[in-house]
Amino acid sequence: MSLKFSHEGHRYTLDGKRPTSVTTILGGAIPKPALPYWAANQAAQYAIDNPGAPYDTIRKAPWDVRDKAAERGTAVHALAEALHNGEDITFDDELAGYIDGYLDFLDRFGVEPVLSECNVGIRNIYPGKNVAGRFDLLARIPKLHGDKVVMIDLKTAKGVYGETKLQTAAYSKADFYTTDADGETELELPHIEATYVAHVTPMDREGENARYGDAPLGTNLYLLAPDPEAIDRHYAMFRAAAYTYYTTRERDLIPAPMAAPLSAAA
Repeated sequence: MSLKFSHEGHRYTLDGKRPTSVTTILGGAIPKPALPYWAANQAAQYAIDNPGAPYDTIRKAPWDVRDKAAERGTAVHALAEALHNGEDITFDDELAGYIDGYLDFLDRFGVEPVLSECNVGIRNIYPGKNVAGRFDLLARIPKLHGDKVVMIDLKTAKGVYGETKLQTAAYSKADFYTTDADGETELELPHIEATYVAHVTPMDREGENARYGDAPLGTNLYLLAPDPEAIDRHYAMFRAAAYTYYTTRERDLIPAPMAAPLSAAA
């Protein structure tokens, strides 16, 4: 049955069952101490900007901000995929700055797309535990790596973070990949020489775009793993994160509440 991806709900099916996604593992295993402060700031700012707003509306403000950013990111990814495939694109004015910057990036670095938006699977990362994910782009960048293939992850968030090293390593070391057109056929990934993250931002910092702060305008490329050895190290860290994720969910091993105490009576 192999690996299929549903865009509705962003869900994977591997051999007829639900695997754990790479991003779910990273989200559940790597602490994000700044996240509560971010959420509190978003709620406080909404309350200041909207005096008299209902409590529930204020409370949900961080999730509204997150969901809007996710929608924007999904739209940018879809347009980038179309560009990689040589398709004509149309888009709303609010996305024009993102696309202009991304086109400039592709031209500046001479990016030659190889594969775009494919699903990857890892069977039995630990016994009985399967993992799936979806990479953004495999490409050649001749001025950096000659004819060797590199992986590029696209991010439209406010910043780019180190855990993307683990994310791209998991994709790079996957057992196989499938396409949306054919989820039954398992294909071998090409050798991946290095991994990068492309921070896709607009070409201005006006209005909502001010959230990007001092980040360079447009799309900028950052190195994650310079060679296969670094990818291997990052994948080892991903496996450690997966171990943490799975073991913290083994409630049979960590019962709560604890069973009744033993009696010392003979």
